[in-house]
Amino acid sequence: MQAGIPLHFGKKLRGIEVNGAQGVTVTFEDGTTATGDFLVGADGIHSRVRQLINPDAPKPSYTRLVSTGGFMTGLNVPPTRDTQHFVFGKRAFFGYHVRSSGEIYWFNNHGRAQEPGRSELTESVSEDWKQRLLEMHRGDMPLINDIIRSSEGGIGGYPIYDIPPQPVAGGAGGRRCTCRLAQFRAGRILGDGGCGHAGEVPARCLAARAGVCDL
Repeated sequence: MQAGIPLHFGKKLRGIEVNGAQGVTVTFEDGTTATGDFLVGADGIHSRVRQLINPDAPKPSYTRLVSTGGFMTGLNVPPTRDTQHFVFGKRAFFGYHVRSSGEIYWFNNHGRAQEPGRSELTESVSEDWKQRLLEMHRGDMPLINDIIRSSEGGIGGYPIYDIPPQPVAGGAGGRRCTCRLAQFRAGRILGDGGCGHAGEVPARCLAARAGVCDL
C-alpha cells in the first residue's frame, strides 16, 4: 500500500492466459481482468492458481491433525523475543511465544481422524475450544492451561494439510512461479514441520526471469 499498489478484495480467479513476451492476463468471475509482467499465486494450500497452471499436480492431503491458536495478555511470563517454545504434551502439541510487550501468541496441534469440513471448525465458539483444549492438556505443564484459560478474543481452528513437491509443466513463457512456502510436514507427530522462508523466494525467480521455476 505504501508503494501505491492497488489492492482488490472479493475477487475469484477464473482463468490465466500467458501472452508471450507481453506478460500474463488473469480473468475473474465478475468478468474483470488484470494484466502484469508475471503472476505469483499466494492463495494458500488449496490454491486456485496452482489448479489452473497445473491441474494434474498432486492434491493436498489431510494429515489427521487440527491446529488451533490464539493470544492473551496478563500472565507474568518473561518475554522470549528470540525463542518460540514447543511442548509435546500427553495428548497434544503446544507452542507459544512471549513478545516484549508481554502478549503471548500460542497454538495447539492435536489429532483428529476424520477431516473436518471447511466451516465446521470456524463455527466452534471460543469457550467450547477452551474446554476441549484444557482437557487435552490436563496433566501437562501448568503454564499451558494458564495460557489457554486466559486467552482473549477468538480461538481459531483449521485442519492441517500436506502437499508433495509440485511439478510444473513447461511452455508457459516464463511468466509464472509456484512457491512452496510454509508447508507443514507434520507426518505422524503432533508438531509443526519445517517452513520455508518467504522473504527471498520470489526474488530468486524474478532475478532469473528464465522459464518456469519451482522453489
